[in-house]
Amino acid sequence: MSHVVVLNLEIKSLEAVKRLCQNLGWEFLENKQEYTWYGRWVGDYNASDAAIQNGITPDQLGKCDHAIHVPGVTYELGLKRKGDQYVLLWDFWDSQLKEVMGGSSGARFLQEYGKACVTLEAEQQGYSWQEKRLEDGTYEIEVETF
Repeated sequence: MSHVVVLNLEIKSLEAVKRLCQNLGWEFLENKQEYTWYGRWVGDYNASDAAIQNGITPDQLGKCDHAIHVPGVTYELGLKRKGDQYVLLWDFWDSQLKEVMGGSSGARFLQEYGKACVTLEAEQQGYSWQEKRLEDGTYEIEVETF
């Protein structure tokens, strides 16, 4: 079955995505034009987060500008440029990918992308930072401004 969704996130920093991948041990595949998914759209998923409900046509499924491979997982994530940002496409039918993403909402990816954006911005501003993982699995990031 094909359940390709668009993650509810405006991705404006490929550097943050690359850092996220590095932090999680995932592989950022720059300029890879296809991501692995079910392989064909069978019209079985049409919820509001479905790629076809968010400007992606069935013939565009599986195509991207960059991809992300998660070791040990068959399906991949695709980053497709839309204007000045990227959308993240992925097929949550793969239960392993769904698990590493933090469920069908992609909660883990959202959290890790936010962390990568904050730490990159701090470094670009010349600040140091420390991260602390809280009991609930979220992060607390302390940025030291001078």
